[in-house]
Amino acid sequence: MPNLFKLAFATDDVRQVNQPFTSAKTFAVYHVNPDRAELVKAADFSDLAEEEHDTRLRAMIELLDGCGAAIYCEAIGASATERLMESGIQPIRVSRGAHIAELIHGFQDSLKRGVHEGPHQA
Repeated sequence: MPNLFKLAFATDDVRQVNQPFTSAKTFAVYHVNPDRAELVKAADFSDLAEEEHDTRLRAMIELLDGCGAAIYCEAIGASATERLMESGIQPIRVSRGAHIAELIHGFQDSLKRGVHEGPHQA
């Protein structure tokens, strides 16, 4: 996909954003361009639930490495926000229950208009 962006969503049902970033058990990862969106992975982090915070954060950053990336979540702390942004990943805080399909569509509309950032950034 040309002009590819990688978007991840903290979710437990792959339909809506309903998890805080650091404790999310699943991230739905999409490759998105202005005209297409493809679910490429539902990354399961439940096995890292008991891991040290830094270990989980490193694994989540590795998941989003490469391409322009953003993570949509219902909440995120300051230290996680800082680490993500240092890695070139834009955290975007949205209301619990925000529909992933609508967020992707809004992102695609922003790309078509030449705006690469989403609303409600953390």
